[in-house]
Amino acid sequence: MRPASFVMSDTPVEVQFTSAGCLNYPCRTPRVTVTLADGHTVQRMRYYASGTPQAPLTKEQVEEKFFLCAERAVDNTAATKIFSFLNQFEGEPSLAELWTLLKRG
Repeated sequence: MRPASFVMSDTPVEVQFTSAGCLNYPCRTPRVTVTLADGHTVQRMRYYASGTPQAPLTKEQVEEKFFLCAERAVDNTAATKIFSFLNQFEGEPSLAELWTLLKRG
């Protein structure tokens, strides 16, 4: 990828996105390097994507992601009921309530 230059908070920076190590997926490690106007650089690497077994989402992140996805398919009331059902479905005798909620959405 080519470096991108832009202005953040009135401070010009250059940002580079590169892959360290091998060139073939999945072993590429994303690296972001930010070069500030004064020449200092800040670099971060992320070895595992959020939501993978190595970097699982928190309960709060799962809930946020669920509602972001659900808002495209069902109203908020149904999404809340579906989320609640899914968090306790192991104790439910039937999935009939879930199917009803999904049909109404």
